[in-house]
Formats: sequence, C-alpha cells, structure tokens
Amino acid sequence: MTGFSKNESFAFLKKEFIKDFDELDKLFFDVLSKKPNERYEEVKKKYSFIPYLNSSLFEESDEEKKLIFISQLDSTSKIKFYKNTILKDLNGKRILGENNLLYYLYDFLNSYSFGSLNNSNTIEEQHKELISTSVLGLIFEKINGYKDGSFYTPSYITTFMSKNILEKIVIDKFNDTKGWNCKNLDNLYDKIENRTEANEIINSLKICDSAVGSGHYLVSMLNEIIRLKSDLGILEDKNGKRIRDYKILIENDDLAIKTIDNEYFTYKKPKTISDNHLVQETIFLEKQKIIENCLFGVDINPNSVNICRLRLWIELLKHTYYTEESNFEHLHTLPNIDINIKVGNSLLSKFPLIDNENIPKVLKDKIEKYKVLVKDYKKTNDKIIKHKIKEQISNLKNEFILDFKNNSKNILNLKKILNGHTTQREVKKGYIQQFGLDSLSRDIVLNFVTSTSDSLFDITSLMTKTQLKEAKIIKKDMLKTINKLHLEIQKAENDKLYENSFEWRFEFPEILDDDGKFLGFDAIIGNPPYIREPENKEAFVGLHDAPCYKGKMDLWFLFACKGIDLLKNNGRLSFIATNNWVSNYGASNFRNKILKTSKIEEYIDFGEYFVFDSADVLTMIFTLNKTDEISDYYCEYSKILDKTIKEDDVKDFLNKLPSEKTQSYKSLMINENLIDNNIVFLDDSITSILNKIEEKKNFTLDEKEEITNGIQVQQECVNKKSLEILGKNYRLNEGIFNLTTEELEYLNLNQNELEIVKPLFTSNEINRYNTKRENKNWVIYTDSSFKDIEKMNNYPNLKYHLDRFKDVITTDNKPYGIHRARNEYFFKGEKILSLRKCVNRPLFSYVDFDSYVNQAYYVIKSNRINLKYLTALLNSNLIAFWLKYKGKMQGNNFQVDKEPLLNIPILYIENNPLILNEINTIVDKIIFLKVNEITDNKNYLIELEEKLNKIFYKLYDLSNDDIEIIREVKFEYP
Repeated sequence: MTGFSKNESFAFLKKEFIKDFDELDKLFFDVLSKKPNERYEEVKKKYSFIPYLNSSLFEESDEEKKLIFISQLDSTSKIKFYKNTILKDLNGKRILGENNLLYYLYDFLNSYSFGSLNNSNTIEEQHKELISTSVLGLIFEKINGYKDGSFYTPSYITTFMSKNILEKIVIDKFNDTKGWNCKNLDNLYDKIENRTEANEIINSLKICDSAVGSGHYLVSMLNEIIRLKSDLGILEDKNGKRIRDYKILIENDDLAIKTIDNEYFTYKKPKTISDNHLVQETIFLEKQKIIENCLFGVDINPNSVNICRLRLWIELLKHTYYTEESNFEHLHTLPNIDINIKVGNSLLSKFPLIDNENIPKVLKDKIEKYKVLVKDYKKTNDKIIKHKIKEQISNLKNEFILDFKNNSKNILNLKKILNGHTTQREVKKGYIQQFGLDSLSRDIVLNFVTSTSDSLFDITSLMTKTQLKEAKIIKKDMLKTINKLHLEIQKAENDKLYENSFEWRFEFPEILDDDGKFLGFDAIIGNPPYIREPENKEAFVGLHDAPCYKGKMDLWFLFACKGIDLLKNNGRLSFIATNNWVSNYGASNFRNKILKTSKIEEYIDFGEYFVFDSADVLTMIFTLNKTDEISDYYCEYSKILDKTIKEDDVKDFLNKLPSEKTQSYKSLMINENLIDNNIVFLDDSITSILNKIEEKKNFTLDEKEEITNGIQVQQECVNKKSLEILGKNYRLNEGIFNLTTEELEYLNLNQNELEIVKPLFTSNEINRYNTKRENKNWVIYTDSSFKDIEKMNNYPNLKYHLDRFKDVITTDNKPYGIHRARNEYFFKGEKILSLRKCVNRPLFSYVDFDSYVNQAYYVIKSNRINLKYLTALLNSNLIAFWLKYKGKMQGNNFQVDKEPLLNIPILYIENNPLILNEINTIVDKIIFLKVNEITDNKNYLIELEEKLNKIFYKLYDLSNDDIEIIREVKFEYP
C-alpha cells in the first residue's frame, strides 16, 4: 500500500491504528475479507483505503471455530525480547526486557522491508533489511518445525534447479508441439514467430512438487517461467503487445524488473493507463495464469500447504494493480489460487494411476463438469459462490471414489467369478455362507436373486463322481481366490491408513484428458524429506508394498519413484537429495526403477561440501528424463572435490565454470551393466582402466565361508539413554559386554569365566598391514546358546555383572547372549581385518593371532589364497582406485561393506612363486617396520608400498597412461 501510493499514512500495522486483538480481528474478517460495499459503517471510514483481498487466509478456519478466535487473545499479554532480536534502541543496541505481544509483532514486522528489489521507497526503507518470500519461507518452515528429514533449500539451489529443468521441458514442449528440433533456447528464440501461440505452449506446462513444504520450488518455478518468457521475447500484455525496454531477472530468488536505464522498476499508483501500469498488470496476469494452470503441490502437513498457498498469494499481491474500472482507486481482486495446493500423503493412494481400461463411462461424463467447476472456483470472487463450488467439487470427487472403487480390479474380478457360469454356483453358495449377502454389492445380489435357485445349488446330484471331485477342487481354489479378493476389498475400504491418502488419479483435473485418462506432469521438482526407516519406522507405515521399497531405505527414494510414475513420457524429474543412493543397499530397487524407466541426464555431486546450513548431509542434484527408449547414453556428471569451496564458487560450479576444485565430464551409461549393481559415473579413460582391472579377475572370496562381519554386541557399554534407565549408581561408558582391562580385573573372574572373555581389537590397535598384539579391550563372548539362562549359572561373576544391566540389555539373545556372535572360526588365527568406513584410502590389516572385532570391521579368512599377498593387493593403489569408482563412497570416504569386498577383482598368481615370494617379503618388511614403530623409516615404507604398486600395475597389464591416471587420484599414505 505504502509502496504503490508513496503514502506512509497507509501503513496500518501499528499500535496507533490497530491497538488490540479485537481490532486485528476486524481487520482480517470484516475488512480484508469483504468488498468495500459489504463492510459495515463502523469500519468503512477507518479502513477505506484497505483493499478487499479475496483469500481463504482471511476466512475463519475450522481450527479457529473449534479453539479460539483472534479477538479472544489477551491484548495485555507481554513477551520477553528474543536475545538476538533485530530490534534496536536509539543507540543501536539490542532492546532488552519485554513488550506487549501485539506491539512486539508490529515492531518486528516493521523492522523489515517487505518490498521486492524493485521498490526502495525512502532512505529509511532502504536501510531496512529486505525480506523476500524465500526468506519468509525459511521463517515459516522454522516456525512450523513439522517434518523430520526436511531441510530448507538455499535460494541459489532452487533457482538453478528450476531454471535448469524449465529450459529442458520448454524446449521439449515446443519440439513436440511444433515438430521442431531445437537443441537450446537460442534455437527456440530464432524459431518463434507467433508470441501468443508460444505463450499458450508454455502455459500448458504442468509442474509439481509432491512434498511442497513452504512452496519454495513452486515460487522459484513461477519466477523462472516469467524470466524465460522475457528472454524469449514473448512476454506480452493483455492486448498482445510485447513488453519491451524491460529486463526480467532473478536476484536472490526474487523477480527483479529493470528498465532500459538499468534502474529497478517501481509501480506507481496511476491516474491513467501508462507503460508503468501495463508492466505491473502484465506481471500480475502472468503470475495468475502460471499459478492457476502450471503449478501444483501436495504435502501431508496442512500447515505446509497453508504456508505454500500464502507464499504464492504474496507473489501475486506484490504485483497487484489499481484497476481502470475503479478509476484507479481499488486494487485488483486476487483470484482463488489455493485449489492447486492440496493436503495428502503423496506416497499413498487407493487407486492406481494407470487403469485406463477400467475407466467407467459415467466417469468420462463427469470429467468436463469437474474441469469447469475448478475453473469457476479459480475465477469467482464471491465467497458464497466459492463455497458452493467447493462443495460441488467435493461431492463430485466422492462420486469418483465410488466409481473407481466399483471398477477396481479386485471388484471386477470378484464380479466376474460370482457372475460366472452355472458350474460356479456352488462357489457362490460357499461365498454367501461365509460372508453373507450383505457383503455383496447390489448388482451382484440382484444377480443371485434372478439366476440362482435351490435346485441349482443342488446341481451336484447330477454330477458323476469324477465331476464331483473336479468340482470340489475348482470350488476350493475359487473360494480361496474369492476370499482373498474379498479381504483385499475390505482392507482397502476400512483401512485407516488411507485416511490421508492422496488420489493422484483425479485430484488435479488439469492432468486428465477429456476421457479421464491420467496424462502426467511435464516436471516433478523438489527437495523431498530424507528419512531413514531405522530412525523413523512410522513414516514407512503402509509403504512396504511399494514397488521401490526395500529395507534400510530412505523415504526420499519412494518420492522419486512416485515422481517417475507421475511424469508423462519424456517428462523430467529433478531432486536435491542424499548422494549415497547410487551405492546404498536400500536403494537397489530404486536404482533399478530409474535405470528401467529413465535416463539420468545430469548428476551433480556436491561431494563433502554441505549445501544445507542446518545439517551435515552429503547431497547431489539429479535430473531424470522418463523414456521408453533406453539405450546406451551419456550423463553430464560433475563433482565438487574441495569441501572448503566457497558459496560463490559453488554457484560458478553449477554454471559449469571450470575450476581445480571441481571436475566434470560425460559418463557413458550402459544400463545392462548397471541393473542390480551400483551406479558409477566414469569418464572413458577411467572406464578403460577399470575394465582392464576386472578382466584380470581369477579369484572370488566365498560369501559364506570366507568373509563375515564383526561381532554385533548391541549393548557394549552404558550410553546416555541407558544411564537414564539405570540411574545414578552407574556411570557413562561403563562396560556391559565390552570391558576395559581395568574393568575386567575388577570383576575378579575365575579361569572358567575367563575362557569366554575374548580379546577385542579396535582402531587403536588395527592399522594398515598390521595389528598390534596388545589389546586394551575385551568382550564377553556369549553366543546364542546363552539364551538358555541356566547356562550362565556356570559363570557366577559374569552373571552378577550382566544382571546389573538387565534393564537395558535388548539383544536377540538377552539377557546374557550378545546380539550376533558370528562364527568364532573367523576370529581365530590368521586373517585379514577390513575397516568398513575409511578416510582417504581403504584399510586392510594382516593378523596371525586370535583377535575379535566389532561390526566396524569385516573379517576375511581363506585357505585358498596367500593372505599376505592378498593384504598387499587390497592395500594397493590399484584396488583403492577400483573401490573409489566401483565400490561405495560416502563423499570422499570409502564404505567398504561386504558387497564391494566380494566384487574386488582379485588376481591370484599362485603359479608364479617368484613374484608371490617377492610380494610376501615386502609385506613382511612393512609389518616389521610398523610393529616396531620405526618412524624414521616413513619414506622407506612409502618406497616399499610404491614397489608393491608397480608390481600390481604390471600384473594387471596397465599402461603408463593408466598408471598416471591412478597416481593423479593421490591416495594418501597414513
């Protein structure tokens, strides 16, 4: 108001104007929600300059009606100033003490400039901190605090992702519609001749965020579409006149308009039609069309949906304009834009997306009515009409649910069986006897009445013995089928799980054709919630039957799988999410889904750089192209190598500017090699080396007999959670199943008890190549046989010790057995210990004495291969190189789990004793130097390791160029 009119007296959020919550209640529900001619006399004069805002934000919500109205809040209540408040006194110091709650809110809001970059009205206003809708989104998400696993996406990320995917789908849309073959926007710019048609093509795009949160991505897409229209030279006013002499930019995730003089555009309240007014009006109308036609969002949390609606509404409000019809006295009434943002669980639906063969004719007849109602809802500014339309839409959707239910595959199959031939009437009788007539739909009941009689039920009297026997088998099998169908139908009907399900099949009529077929979206974009099932099982309730589901997965995998399903063919999906899915065990179904349905067009790996300020999450951005035609193709791959990189450098990286801190190349994707495997992005030179290494493989470790994970104890020692249960007589880190040497001595165990206490080795003793013999820790090695609690009576001191902790012991073999003892054979004698999580390079340690380790290690034990030779090979740069590109990585760290261990291409040279002995001799020297801690010989150690590297390079037939590429990786020697 103050920005458009340049009149500071129009500022009304201040205590002099709205002194209490009663007055604020009037503002919302008697002023902003009503047209000027509908307001009662008391408020007409005072609020004459305040426009009518057609928004559900200013309608009393169901929650308010149930709980409390704004007017019922205490206007005298006070609140302490936040310790880091932005509010300052005349001396520039933060204000202390307390303030009236409402006045504190006014002061806080007035300390910011809510204008866009285009409006800097006064010197005072220019010194206020600018607060854009993206910042508002961050504030709202912080206040909301609703969703575990969700992080606010920085604006430069949303801008990049939105721009990137938008340009791809726009080029595709024009190519599909016009039969063109444009490769980029320059080609498109040269081809466009009809601006109006070009606008219609772009306005037909359908873009969705299925975990919409605060609406950050939808707002970003909104602004990017307008920017793109400007860049293509097709932005035009309502009369078809092109908007010239203005440049539309995106700055800090906000729409910025600059004049030909490079000054920010500022809308001024006009007296007549002017260019200034036409620009404001055009941007408003463009935003309205895009929000109504192109942008869709869903979230399980109602608060998020309201925040998203608010942000889109604010985007419109920023470019509202004074209407010519009111002689430029009243602002244009805002449309109803809330209907495209809906509440629901995106991942759960009763009805499948693709069931076109079962679309009932009656549904097709209703689709047109449905589409008309939704359009009417968006257009009306009459609240009574709006609520009537809303009710009609709700009734129509209930009819859809009934139509889909009665035409579901289970119902149709049940009808088919029950309405079958005479020989199946025994089946009908059995069904009725079991479930009763009430369980059947009306049309099936009528069928029974008209076609079934007692004589028909007694048809068995006419059958031969053979026929009777066959009939009984058929009846039994068919009854099983019927019972299964019936129970599935009942479950779908009554399961409370589906109370929040979202029916993508018909919720958005814009995504349906005239026959009711689901067409799909052009783009799915977002930052889905990252929730691992072990940490939040509740989030996965009802999702275990999803095609992409797999144990130990992340919830965002399911959002991506659903996103692919929601796309039309040739549609795009772009997510920012965790980067471990390419090798994560729980993502195997997800990976296969992508490989079988899509192309990974672009993969941006942020490495160990943390994109989110609030979380240490390693992330990536990918763009998928859904397609039926998947052959070998190239993916644009890029990665940040230096985690200390600055944000400005990250922006350059996203814009594909080269740097020593990043890398990028085209990676050949051969799907048949990737299905059921980890996904790796390699350039051709690296692929060539890996192929050479794998070609030499002649030995594979036996998965069951030669490799195992370390002991999983479960309750090693007292942690914080255990301490809360046990009480003050216990101490943090006190040993339970794991003991220090001091704790072991304190227990004063007898010889029999000492037999089941085993030496436990940790990273303090385990190094590359060698393990120190002197352990400092011990484990009470009680296997599953100790589930028989009587067995523990033979170990009285240990029993007394473990009984002290019985309230916190939760192992499968409680109270005396550890969780997973593994086969003790692996911990005896000669072996190789492999650290699962390794920094800089993998760690393999040769051991020739009894040594027990926890689940942080894998144990390799084999009589088929020389273990010193294998230790040297596994510690070599050649295998480190292979694991880096073909194993599992967490950022720049190695995740050496069982799968990558089994896949290592081992070349065993048992028929070449000279080289085998040479390697063993070098290994003995390395172990000797390490055991005796001869630090002066560090360079000699490196020299010995380099000698081993050269031997393995030669054994694997690598060229000098290959070796140079491996050396460039620079694996550090500890």
